[in-house]
Amino acid sequence: MKLKILTLILLCPVFLMAQKYDTISNREEFYEHLFDNFQLNKLSTNLLLEQGHPFTRIDYYNGELSDSNYVDETELRKIYATLFTMQIKEKNQLKHYSEIEDLFAKGKGSNDTIYMAGFAFHYNRLIENAISSGEIILKNKKLVNNSNKIEDEFFVEKSMFAMGSLGSQELKQNQTFYLDNKSFFSNNEFKKKDLKVDFGDGNGFRELKPGSYYTIRY
Repeated sequence: MKLKILTLILLCPVFLMAQKYDTISNREEFYEHLFDNFQLNKLSTNLLLEQGHPFTRIDYYNGELSDSNYVDETELRKIYATLFTMQIKEKNQLKHYSEIEDLFAKGKGSNDTIYMAGFAFHYNRLIENAISSGEIILKNKKLVNNSNKIEDEFFVEKSMFAMGSLGSQELKQNQTFYLDNKSFFSNNEFKKKDLKVDFGDGNGFRELKPGSYYTIRY
């Protein structure tokens, strides 16, 4: 099964700086101190890549069409857990990932239907080379603007998208797929008419409407 998903690779050294912080509360304290000189509440989204715990590479899913990538249920859980930890404290809006786990469990249907889930989020990240170029430096365990740039110039907005199926059923000759409205999560005005999926039956990508059943013949 082939899905429309996203792909970009970049690793910020800030991830490495936070590895010793094992709990959510300690991580929040760490990042609150680290970005103390930046007004994160003014960012265009409530998510900042660099402060998220990298359960998975969230920036890998950058919205580019791919006919070979497939996101399984385990990866979907990792994606949401990463998004949850990327939240800016003042703008915390996402449901706790334990609630998503419960929803995933309920979304597993009978052997006759494969249930799907998906994410479409906008998030912010530091511009590439902001730290390596010396424009942002670490001083007294805080990131400091070491250039003539204004704060807003250090952050860009990116988008991510991923979809996958819940459970691990084997495909049948006539297989039904279903995406519930409650199983598609987004923090932006994602146009659901742009949601497309390739079921791998030789007919390419087609529009996928949440709330509709699709029976595919293999």
